[in-house]
Amino acid sequence: MAALLALAAWVPIEARAASKKRTIEKPSAVKDVEQWIEEMRHKDAAEDESLKELEKKIAELLERPAENWYEHGSLEAAGNLKEQTSEMLRELSENLADAERAASALRAAGDAFPQEAKEAIGGELANAAQGLRTGGIKPGEQLLKQLQQASNGQGQNGMGNLSKEQLEQLAQMLRDNAKALAEALANSPELKLSQCAGGNGEGEGDGPGKGGIKRGPGTAPLSFKKDETNLDTKKLETLNSQLDLNRIAPGDVMGVQDGKHDVDENAYTGSKQGGTIQNAGDGGAAVWQNSLLPGEREALKRYFK
Repeated sequence: MAALLALAAWVPIEARAASKKRTIEKPSAVKDVEQWIEEMRHKDAAEDESLKELEKKIAELLERPAENWYEHGSLEAAGNLKEQTSEMLRELSENLADAERAASALRAAGDAFPQEAKEAIGGELANAAQGLRTGGIKPGEQLLKQLQQASNGQGQNGMGNLSKEQLEQLAQMLRDNAKALAEALANSPELKLSQCAGGNGEGEGDGPGKGGIKRGPGTAPLSFKKDETNLDTKKLETLNSQLDLNRIAPGDVMGVQDGKHDVDENAYTGSKQGGTIQNAGDGGAAVWQNSLLPGEREALKRYFK
């Protein structure tokens, strides 16, 4: 026994390896938003200040101990941040597309185009530009400066008085920013971002979109025709009734008229004979006759024997 104890004391025993610290991954919603921020900053598709605000919100979520990241409240907060960011990105893409369509339409409008229509489209462009400047995620710095310069001094006319060169430059910058945003978020098709109407629906250009294999028919064209579409909105129909047109409503009774049957009393000349039967009845015959095969006839003969 003593020898065994001595041998056990002599055998070396390695020190217990220090336990490795467990690494807890960030919630998937947080990692998705971080990836969007990184890609947009790399493509210069959004204002850096807007991206920093998103990073602050992420930092506030991750201030909690890592062990609590996957609690119900933490996961719900991360999901809400991703949903809010997705909505802001969709709003950014929609404003970019709306502004580009309006700018292209104004540039394509000729001198004979009514001034009121130009001001209306200019107002649409101004509204989209206002949405880009005040959105949760703003576009790139250069586009923001261009929008600010274009809106200065326009007053109540929106942007309807910009020159063709200014509109072309603005439309091109809007297309470039929309393209950069689409490339930055190409790996997130669930966002369903809007695209500018230029090109074939997949890139740049001046014409309306034509769609592609993975898209629909493209953005509806915002262009003008020489002749207006006739929708019969100016067609007038007269009413043959003394009604107060200011108080008439759908379903009102248009009028009531009494009437009688127009009967010719001289048309009756008395009773008449109905006529005789053309053919006499053939009693005792079968109601219908069947053409039977020989085998079927023999079976019937045996049955009725």
